[in-house]
Amino acid sequence: MASDFREEPTVDPGASRSQPFGQSVVVVAALPVLLVAAGVGFLLCRMTTSTPGEDSAEAGFARDMATHHEQAVEMALLVTDRSTNPRMLGLARDIAFTQQHQIGQMRGWLDQWGLPATGLNDPMTWMGHPTNGLMPGMASADELAALQEATGTEAERMFLTLMIRHHEGALPMTLAILDRSENEAVRRLARSIQTSQQAEVELMRSLLDQISAETESTPPATPAARSHQHPAT
Repeated sequence: MASDFREEPTVDPGASRSQPFGQSVVVVAALPVLLVAAGVGFLLCRMTTSTPGEDSAEAGFARDMATHHEQAVEMALLVTDRSTNPRMLGLARDIAFTQQHQIGQMRGWLDQWGLPATGLNDPMTWMGHPTNGLMPGMASADELAALQEATGTEAERMFLTLMIRHHEGALPMTLAILDRSENEAVRRLARSIQTSQQAEVELMRSLLDQISAETESTPPATPAARSHQHPAT
């Protein structure tokens, strides 16, 4: 009968204990490197997402652009009560909705940063050329009053002229903040304002040309027609 005896492999007790010890040494040795890498990553994250302060370009941009937007919303709402042109109404409502939403976004940033909605510095200070008057492109009080009094085609023409200037005045602000900020949310909004307002300027120019062409093609009323429209009493 064949023997059932089988030689068991010899195991070196010291060898079985040395492997986990070696792995532990490697892990312990790697810990300082991992901690340093984590610390550097944390510091870089803090540097790129640091909270803007009172005098920061981000705070100045948010405050000034929100104020600038408020007037655009006001003018857009005025013309919606004074025009029946579908393209004009669509444009005005889009401006009012979009810019009101962006105002809320910028005011939300200021609140998140622990900053008031209005600052101590003059407008445009963050851009290097402070002003104590109206920001570029903004309509004067007299121009707003005239828009309120206007009706029909006159109101449409006045709105387009004022809003084209208003949009063009805002665009340098977006360029300035892109040169001064690494905050991705702020940069994303600035690029969005650039894209949308440049497209709206082109649309408004075409609408203005259309109004001018229609006005020129409409013959003036004859004296007989005027007397018929307003009969003597």
